[in-house]
Amino acid sequence: KGFYVRRIFITHLGSLYAHKGLIFYNNILESVFKRQRWYRPRYSTAQFKREAMAQLTEIEQFNADYLKPRFLR
Repeated sequence: KGFYVRRIFITHLGSLYAHKGLIFYNNILESVFKRQRWYRPRYSTAQFKREAMAQLTEIEQFNADYLKPRFLR
């Protein structure tokens, strides 16, 4: 179950945050996203919360709010 949950996180919530430029400090997430041509790491976690989270669209915010409690326990 743990592997499946992490995979869902990487696929959905991690991808949403990666598209917005979050720098991942987790080696697995970093290695997954740094292979993507579109990934441009720009924000530390604190910067991301202050700056990028405010730029999420309504749908992106809904998706993040839906996924976070399910995968970040």
